[in-house]
Amino acid sequence: MNNYPTVPTAIPVALKSIISFISRTKHPFSLSQEVKTITKLMQVIDPNNTGFLFIVSRADQNAATALLTEAVILTITYCRQVIDGDLFVLQFHPYVDVFIQNARKIERHKYDGSYPCFANMQDSISQFVHDVKQAMMSPDFKKLLYKARRRSANNTIGLRRYIDYLFTCYARLLVLRVDLEYQSGNVIHNEQDMLIKYQEASNDRKHFFNNMASNKLFKHLIGTAWTLEYGVETGFHYHMLLIYDGSKVREDETLAFWVGKYWSCNITEGRGRDFNCNAKKDEYDELGIGMINYYDKVLREGLNHATDYLTKINHLAHNMIPDGCKSFGRGEELAIDQPKMGRRRSHS
Repeated sequence: MNNYPTVPTAIPVALKSIISFISRTKHPFSLSQEVKTITKLMQVIDPNNTGFLFIVSRADQNAATALLTEAVILTITYCRQVIDGDLFVLQFHPYVDVFIQNARKIERHKYDGSYPCFANMQDSISQFVHDVKQAMMSPDFKKLLYKARRRSANNTIGLRRYIDYLFTCYARLLVLRVDLEYQSGNVIHNEQDMLIKYQEASNDRKHFFNNMASNKLFKHLIGTAWTLEYGVETGFHYHMLLIYDGSKVREDETLAFWVGKYWSCNITEGRGRDFNCNAKKDEYDELGIGMINYYDKVLREGLNHATDYLTKINHLAHNMIPDGCKSFGRGEELAIDQPKMGRRRSHS
C-alpha cells in the first residue's frame, strides 16, 4: 500500500483534452480560443483547486507531470496572441493575467514535438509551474477566486429556486435562450473604453426591460434571467433567459427570432446583433429550452444545466464593471401573475 492519496482522473483527462485540442486545431488560434485554453490549463495547475491536488502513485505522478509539461509547452507555443499582445482587458482575468506574467519569462523556443525539444524546455516549464502556483497562493488571488466562486454558487442556487417557483405557478414553461450582442468594434482598449462600453450595454439592457410592458412580444412573459459577459473578440454581451407561460404561447424558435430582432433593430438601432439558441436545439446534448412541462424530469434537468451556464464564474465582465454594478440579474424586475393553484402537483 502506498502513501499517496487518491487523485481523480480529472487531471489526466483535463490535460489530455488541452493537448488534443491544441494538436488538432488549425493554427493560428482565435484570441478567444487562446483565453479558454489558458484558463483550462491554469485551473489544473491551481493549488486552490482541490479537485486537482492528488496523485495515485509515483508512476502516476510522473505521468501527470509529463502531461502537464507538454500541455504547458503547447499552450505557451500556440497562445502567442495572448502572451505577446499586451491586451488591456486580460489583466482583469486572474488566471490569464498570472499566466501571461510568467509565460513572458520563458525563453521562446520552437516546439517541434520531439523528445530532445521537450527535455530542453522541461526545467523552464517546471519553474513556470512553480512560479504560477506561488502567485495563485497569494492572498489577493485567493480572495478573487473565493469571491467569484461564492457569487456563482449563490446565483445558481437563487436562479434554480426561482425557476422551481415558476413551475409551482405554471404547468408549462416556454423557455427562450437568446444572446444579445453588439456589432464589431465593441472591444475595449483602455479604461475610458471600459466605462463607456459598459454604460452603453447597461443602458441598452435597461431599455430592453423597461419597454417590455408595452410590447406584445412580452405579453405572456413570466420570468427572466440575464448575465453580462465580455468576450475578447466580441466585447460586452448578454446571455438572456426569457420564460413564458407555456399555456399561452408556442413556437419558441419564432418568438426568440423576433426578440432578437427587437434588440438588434429597435433597442440598439442597428448597433446590436443577436443569436437565437432556440433555433439550434438539435445541437444540445442536454436540451433545456423550448416547451418544458412540469412533470418532464429530463427537460427540467436540462434547464438546470442551462441556468448553470448563466451563473458560471465570469471573471472578465464582473471585474471590469464599476463597483456596485451587477453582471447578473433575475426575475425580480417583473411581477408574476400567479394563477389559482389547484391540488399540489407531485412528481411520480
